[in-house]
Amino acid sequence: MSRIAPPLNRTALAVCLAAALAGGGCAVIAYLTASIHGPEKIPAKFSLPDEGRTLVLVDAHGSREMVKRLLSRALNKELTSRGLVGKAVPYDDVVALRMATPGYNRLKASEIGQKLNAKTVIHVHVTRFALKDEPQDVMWHGQIEARVKVVAVPLKRLWPRDRPAGSRVGPVGQDETVDLSPTYASKLTSVLCLQMADAVAKLFYEHEAEGVEKWGARPTGGPVEPQ
Repeated sequence: MSRIAPPLNRTALAVCLAAALAGGGCAVIAYLTASIHGPEKIPAKFSLPDEGRTLVLVDAHGSREMVKRLLSRALNKELTSRGLVGKAVPYDDVVALRMATPGYNRLKASEIGQKLNAKTVIHVHVTRFALKDEPQDVMWHGQIEARVKVVAVPLKRLWPRDRPAGSRVGPVGQDETVDLSPTYASKLTSVLCLQMADAVAKLFYEHEAEGVEKWGARPTGGPVEPQ
């Protein structure tokens, strides 16, 4: 059920605006606006080209094949199901190319895209992936972080123009927990990849803010710092 804020009458609105101005304003006004109009909307950072095939290319440290496979497939599904891309290059095509191409690891993202007949490459470089804070820890504490950039084929940087390494996404992760199941590492890896796929996809479409940002900061009785 959608959240419907009750209408404010003129007197209540005047009182609220007066309180906002007296307190510094920004946080109170933001909160009132969110209460009236609903959760804050976060605009897309970049609109993906809609022509040709799109390659999701995941680059993970070491030989984390499971991370590459799960994250690639999850992000392909997010992008296609939301209509953000027309056709995504299957991850199995990336694996086949890697196995058949000597020096594959020296190829640029756009070169890999060209070999797979893609017009656009979403390059996801996983900069951090951890299931625990320290290998010997008993507590699981999954964390994943990445940098994302979009390039056209042949080589042309589309987004972000001002950060050659890509736009930072995350870290996202799970709260600390204890689980002695022998399959929990695989389960946690899958959850982290799904979370990262969701976070990366949200770069490319408007979505509602989540968590504490959803309705704005609830105003307090004290003065508010200007933003």
